[in-house]
Amino acid sequence: MKWFHCIVVHCRYGKNLVQAKEYGIKKGIISGAGMGFLFLVFFATYALAFWYGGKLVREEGYTVGRMLIVSLVFECTVHCVGKNIRLFIFRITL
Repeated sequence: MKWFHCIVVHCRYGKNLVQAKEYGIKKGIISGAGMGFLFLVFFATYALAFWYGGKLVREEGYTVGRMLIVSLVFECTVHCVGKNIRLFIFRITL
């Protein structure tokens, strides 16, 4: 019975299923590219935070504790920006 129902649905709505499949593929590509960019921003900012923190310790005489505070501020900023970028990307694709 299920098999027969699947054949009837595919025959009746086949054109719409093809359009939905193409839309899903495009949406998946755009969402994947957006998430890839988001993680690129995350990791690049983490690298920048640790590089800048090390530079502050070495050249400016900051303590390791202050360097960690600077790194955490960078991470919190990236987290907030990352959430907003993700929502913006998904809003565009819908």
